[in-house]
Amino acid sequence: MTDDRWRRFCVVGVGGHARTKLIPALRANGQELAGVVSRRPDAAEGAPLFATVAEAVSALPEATAFLIASPPTAHFDQALTALEAGRDVIVEKPAFVTESQARRAVAAAEASGALLIEGFMNRETTTHRLFLEEWTREAPTRVVSTFTLPAVPADTFRADPAVGASNLYDVTSYVLGALIDAGADVSGVTLDGVDEAGRPDRERLHLSGLLGEVEFMAVTGVSDAYANEMRLIRADGSELAFTPFVYGRPGPRRVLRTIDGVTSEQTIDDRNAFEAMLAVPLTRWRATASQRGARMIELTRQLERLGRRLLELRP
Repeated sequence: MTDDRWRRFCVVGVGGHARTKLIPALRANGQELAGVVSRRPDAAEGAPLFATVAEAVSALPEATAFLIASPPTAHFDQALTALEAGRDVIVEKPAFVTESQARRAVAAAEASGALLIEGFMNRETTTHRLFLEEWTREAPTRVVSTFTLPAVPADTFRADPAVGASNLYDVTSYVLGALIDAGADVSGVTLDGVDEAGRPDRERLHLSGLLGEVEFMAVTGVSDAYANEMRLIRADGSELAFTPFVYGRPGPRRVLRTIDGVTSEQTIDDRNAFEAMLAVPLTRWRATASQRGARMIELTRQLERLGRRLLELRP
């Protein structure tokens, strides 16, 4: 293991995501689980257990990074405690619920010299890089995205009626985040309707609008069938579909190119994106800090705006 990546982590919040994805990823990388923050006595995962982030900050070595996987509404206070102590922080996406929270967290990281990363693991995939390359090479005239799950895990924050726990923040954030990464202006996206409105763990969102001059349409949230695709349609009628577009586990991804009505398929073998994210060199995180902070603030601003519309559509 090189010295230019984190050697140890403290995981904050040990739900299913942390147990099945994040902790196995850091261990696969040969990184140390140095501590766990949870109020559940059975959550230690073989590491020292702390009740609060402040306790963990006081007890753990300074070079310990904090990996926050708690519900979104808890992110800000936990991240701010670690950042103000000069500790690097990765926050499970979406990092924050309001634009003001995002701005304060970014400012705290800049003031202390700590790193603040929004945990979009999909950014570390070959699929995501190819998507950005294709968008840069020739921007589409239309984008169609579908990201729906047949169900969300029971007994999690997703049943919370707060908008920050909704499928808008949990699922749609992947789609909007990828578009912002591509340089698209998502301020013209609107929330047209919600199926199963008022049932947080069942809501399906219908979005549309303009990304500058690019038409956009998306369906995200919970549906009867799983779907995970980002489709770019260009002026000449050609199409490029990435499926699955957002996925963290290792395995094949398909890129379907349709030109003059003929479709060809390219297969990409993506590695475990969680392992890749936790192993990114610190020099790279530092070099991109300003850009990432700006994108984090912009995504949070747009989620907050659409969240107000979601509340209007709920009974």
